[in-house]
Amino acid sequence: MINCHIFINFESDFKMQKEMKKIFSMKKLIITSLILLIVLFSLPLKAQEGEEVVIKYPEQYLFPDFTVGKVAMKTGKDIFLILNYSMVLEKMMFLQRGQVYEMLNYDNVDTIYLQDKKFIPYNKIFLEVALEDKIPLFIQHIGRVLGPSKPAAYGGKSEVSSSSYISFLSTTGEPFRMKNLEELNLKHDYFYWISINGEMKSFITKKQFLQYFPDKKSIIRQYMRQNSIKFDRPEDVKKLVEFCNTI
Repeated sequence: MINCHIFINFESDFKMQKEMKKIFSMKKLIITSLILLIVLFSLPLKAQEGEEVVIKYPEQYLFPDFTVGKVAMKTGKDIFLILNYSMVLEKMMFLQRGQVYEMLNYDNVDTIYLQDKKFIPYNKIFLEVALEDKIPLFIQHIGRVLGPSKPAAYGGKSEVSSSSYISFLSTTGEPFRMKNLEELNLKHDYFYWISINGEMKSFITKKQFLQYFPDKKSIIRQYMRQNSIKFDRPEDVKKLVEFCNTI
């Protein structure tokens, strides 16, 4: 009787040890996977061949590097991609297997979170959500290609527009190609949007902005003068819209 009891306890202990080993192995696998993910995201971007990915004309992008961003879908699912925004193409681009691709199916995207900024799709482009309030502010980032610098009088340089030299190569994974360009001169412009009573309004000048506030023009003009508001500075425009939300 004693021997039987000892055998039963031994068998029970053996089963418990097997279960503990399984749990330990699963935990070890999860921890290893997490460490691998952290290491992968902290390393420089690599192609499949082990070489560093060379991004053509990095000046076109809103951010200095492609980084991991969260794509919140309207279905409630979150997708994580290595992202950047091309101001020239006005497209959200993602890096995969050493190639750069345009993000499609904008209609299914709710919000993109990238480098402490929020972006929402609007008319096949993405707008940065600069202010969330009664009157929200959105920024459309535009990259105007001025072209190569060409010799001008007295040793100076003039910039010639070369928008016609851009061609999109969706099949090769390259965001675009510049013909006969040794260097890229890019001007970062801003197009602003506000939502009033659910209707999107755009502006780039003081006159355009004031037309949306016909009853408050005088007080807004006074605020602009006192605060030296410049419409080529997004931080100034944000302050202005914040002020309009208080009056």
